Amino acid sequence: MITKYIRNWLIAGAVVLAAFYYIPRINFSCVEGNCYSGEGVYTYNNTYYYGSFQKGYRHGYGMEKYPGGCTYYGFFEGGHKQHYGSYVCEKDNYSFTTFWNNGGYHSTVFYTCGDKTYYGKWAGFRGTLICISGDCENGIGKAISPFRKIIYFGRFTNSKLHGYGEEIDACTGKILYKGKFIHSHKEKDYDAEAHKPVKGLDY
Repeated sequence: MITKYIRNWLIAGAVVLAAFYYIPRINFSCVEGNCYSGEGVYTYNNTYYYGSFQKGYRHGYGMEKYPGGCTYYGFFEGGHKQHYGSYVCEKDNYSFTTFWNNGGYHSTVFYTCGDKTYYGKWAGFRGTLICISGDCENGIGKAISPFRKIIYFGRFTNSKLHGYGEEIDACTGKILYKGKFIHSHKEKDYDAEAHKPVKGLDY
């Protein structure tokens, strides 16, 4: 009796483990082709993926269109963006090409906004900035916030603009704001000290 009871629990446990293993690989939203091991079209959360699959995961070259109007062209591995790829937002007039690692940004990057192209490296927590000159971690530098299309110029502390600095339109080069920043946020009620340029800024 006890043996049968234990056996039933073992069978139930095996079923649960199998479900955890296989369910993520089943493409309930496969709208075309072979979305398990082949070429297909897969949709989720108003996002469309066109490309290669391996064991139910996006794997190999593919194109992924997002609801905001942006598109990723590049490689995937095990369901994540991996190796080389481009993120293009035609509607917002910017794009960047970089290396990816497990879905995140990695290494060097080419960033284009309007008719201007910049070259830099990812900086900040989880690569939220593109450092195009200087020290964008703890020093004086220039860094692009890619999705905001803004260049931050000034002194950085822990990858945040702190003290006197500038906001520049990355597409036009126009200065949008000069003044004091606290953790990359504009300080509206800054005092006269905020107007003193930091030694090292090339005005």
